[in-house]
Amino acid sequence: MQIKNLKLSDYGFSVLQIETKANCNMACKFCPYPIREDNKSVMVETDVFKLIDQIDPNDSSFEYVCFSQYNEPLLDSNIFKYINYANSKKIRNLLITNALLLNNKNKRDRIIDASPTLLKISLQTINKNKFNWSRGTNLDVEDYFERIYKLLSEIKEKKTKVSVDLACNFISPKKKMLKKILGLSTGDFSVPDNTNQITKDLINFIKGLSNFDNYFKLDENKIKNFLINTSNYYIQEVGLELAPNIFIKIKPFIHGRRISEFKPLINSFSCEERILGILADGSLMPCCKTYNNDLSLGNVKNNSIKDILSKNEKWLKNLRGKNNSKDEICKKCYGEPSTRGTFFRAAIEQFRG
Repeated sequence: MQIKNLKLSDYGFSVLQIETKANCNMACKFCPYPIREDNKSVMVETDVFKLIDQIDPNDSSFEYVCFSQYNEPLLDSNIFKYINYANSKKIRNLLITNALLLNNKNKRDRIIDASPTLLKISLQTINKNKFNWSRGTNLDVEDYFERIYKLLSEIKEKKTKVSVDLACNFISPKKKMLKKILGLSTGDFSVPDNTNQITKDLINFIKGLSNFDNYFKLDENKIKNFLINTSNYYIQEVGLELAPNIFIKIKPFIHGRRISEFKPLINSFSCEERILGILADGSLMPCCKTYNNDLSLGNVKNNSIKDILSKNEKWLKNLRGKNNSKDEICKKCYGEPSTRGTFFRAAIEQFRG
């Protein structure tokens, strides 16, 4: 049953992530995909359309629908249908890709033609020495970068309205703070942890881009000053503009999670998660931190999003309030104070080695 005019913001959410196909072509250290129980489910095409139909395009607090959770969207042959459908309904949408398939000219053309509201390329690390270890691939890093360069150049040439974010992660050098917050004595950091190295990597990446297409040439001093003069980049995302509507975004992560999200939950807390996720099997998840359906609020194959959220409305309201650390679902979050959560502990155990 289709429900019109669902305002997700009424339930505290601003983003809807729909995993249309539960598989990926990388095995990144920071992602739980390699240890997921389900990597085969595929959402029926008509079900995806029905989900899009439920979103109120006039919800001013709704940011976008994103066609991914822990998968690579370009592996789904229907992904461009979903983007086009969302556009036809005037629903802002986000396409995230790990860029592995950007060597395919047809894929690049279809991305540009579909024109998602925002395209996010998950670079993760631009440090050449850490790339293969971090992404779980033997692909030559220069080959990988060139795939991205080609798409950016073609987007520029066609003057498309697509906005592009290159998502690049790093680890804050404040390791003592991290260890205290996370309760870790040691830890493998998958990306560079100092400003000098990040700056060098940025310069190398952008030099490669400008050598491929000199339109993207940036003054080297501008790159050097970018992070040095941005005092808050250790705790939140910042962006360097490479061209109109094309940015490289730098944000602090540890094992794929923003450092700012690793807040110790002492006695009580107020969850600030605003992302509602739907796995390929139809499970509706209260946040994007869970990769199996054990925290499912319901299944969108059997009920509308609104019906599921309404049945859980009391819990959702409490989630935004205080004293939720005793909630059984929240205890499975990595922030739970006594156990640090099953998700977080499992992730550390799997990704550290």
